[in-house]
Amino acid sequence: MSPSRRRRGVSLAEVMVATAFMAVAVTALLQTIWVVHENESVAKNRAVGLATAETMIAEVRTSVLDGTFVTGTTSAVVTLPGIKGNVTKTRTITQVASFTELYEVVAKVAWTGDSVQLVTYVRYPDG
Repeated sequence: MSPSRRRRGVSLAEVMVATAFMAVAVTALLQTIWVVHENESVAKNRAVGLATAETMIAEVRTSVLDGTFVTGTTSAVVTLPGIKGNVTKTRTITQVASFTELYEVVAKVAWTGDSVQLVTYVRYPDG
């Protein structure tokens, strides 16, 4: 081939290589976008679950202040904005061994495929 003929265009092989490269690049880009979307969804669900667990603990602290503090386990199935399906909220309050005024509070929020749990301690004078 003469030099002038090669400068006029691209060969079929070059087009095929470029097309294959673009196909791989676009596929990788789409997979990355999908993974980012999935991770964002998980993070949003956990943020909603964490906020709910924090609210549950705040309710326990309020019950200490107003005198309605009760030990034991309570559970409820609710729906929360941002999380698809039912959500189970479980709160467990138990007295810490060897400490008459110290209680462990566990707030767990669970939904399909994931959950968050917060643990804290509160002081409540029994007498």
